[in-house]
Amino acid sequence: MSTVPTLTLIPAEGSTDFSTKTISLPAGTTVILGRCSTAAESNGYFAAKAKSGRTPLSRSHAKVWADDDKIFIQDAGSVNGTFVNDRKLEGDERVALKNGDITRLGIWIEDSALEGDEKTPVVASIKY
Repeated sequence: MSTVPTLTLIPAEGSTDFSTKTISLPAGTTVILGRCSTAAESNGYFAAKAKSGRTPLSRSHAKVWADDDKIFIQDAGSVNGTFVNDRKLEGDERVALKNGDITRLGIWIEDSALEGDEKTPVVASIKY
């Protein structure tokens, strides 16, 4: 009996506030990482607004899945980009994640129209 791969996203320096997430990735399943009101520690959703400000995430920002004992990430057509170790994923590019990689969903945006309001990306250290 094989085990179901799990992806753990641990908040890293510069990230919007979120609790560590542990996401199961059963074979044939793709999990969306994005903005949603149903954010939980076991899904790929992040709150639209956190204590540190709003998040620059698209509703369907990136997708992750497991294949051949590797976990992959791919941008899902987000507005503000998906990054692995500060390198932006382009088009349909998919990247195999490694323990210790740093993912960033979105970019830092300061909104001068909303004084003091910033959009802070999700920055996470990868563990699996």
